[in-house]
Amino acid sequence: MADKVRYLLPDKGVLDSATLVVSLVASTESSGLPPRNVQDEHIRKVYRGSSDRLSEYLRYRFAAATTLNTLFIGKHNFTKNAIVLWQGNTTSNFATPALSYQIGVATDSRGNVISHLAYFWSTVPTSYAHWRLHIKDSGNATTNLEVGRIMGGRYDEPTRDIRDGFTRELVDPSRITKTAGQQGYPNVKRKYTQITYRVGGMSELMDDTMYGVYNEVGTSTPFVLALNPETEPIKETYYGMFEGNLRRVHRVGAFHDLEPLTFSEKL
Repeated sequence: MADKVRYLLPDKGVLDSATLVVSLVASTESSGLPPRNVQDEHIRKVYRGSSDRLSEYLRYRFAAATTLNTLFIGKHNFTKNAIVLWQGNTTSNFATPALSYQIGVATDSRGNVISHLAYFWSTVPTSYAHWRLHIKDSGNATTNLEVGRIMGGRYDEPTRDIRDGFTRELVDPSRITKTAGQQGYPNVKRKYTQITYRVGGMSELMDDTMYGVYNEVGTSTPFVLALNPETEPIKETYYGMFEGNLRRVHRVGAFHDLEPLTFSEKL
């Protein structure tokens, strides 16, 4: 893994900004599940199209030309063969968009679709006042396409490769109730990833970076964390929140140790 950790904080986001986004419309929508749901921080609050899995879109119009270098989709029901396009244009007519990127749908080692998407641009795309997420998924067995929690904006990347020091844990919160005969009755819940970061010998600059991130989001605001944004932008990108306080131990000289800080994925 050659690339550094990146993160997208709410203050660098543009797609859910009430001041920047003038309108957000969809090609179709199901009653009670409108396009604005993708701006809600709760991933399970989804937008749902009404019928057209062959060509569904969400279109943003900004007050002025805007750009971003990070796109995160927290939940979707696309198949692995879906064509997912992120497009920019000078007008709302996307018949021939000025800019179009295809974002691949990832699968795990068993071929199961990973239910979120992430894409990071190494160079910042041209600014446009109109942006569109366009999905074509003709092979989808479901009638309605769903999308939940879209974040887009400008990522931050620390100067130090802070991947060293991360511990990842896949948590299964399911519980099994056993009878006297040892029969199990499971209460199955979704698994989630928990990441703990601990590092020693941080410089003043790195200490300031960690303080700034934590001070911005605390333990109540979710953000996007990418451990391997260029090589594995989907499999190793997470949406979640910090748990617990930020604790730094001051050492001799201008160095600090970061005590364990935990980030828990939101589902």
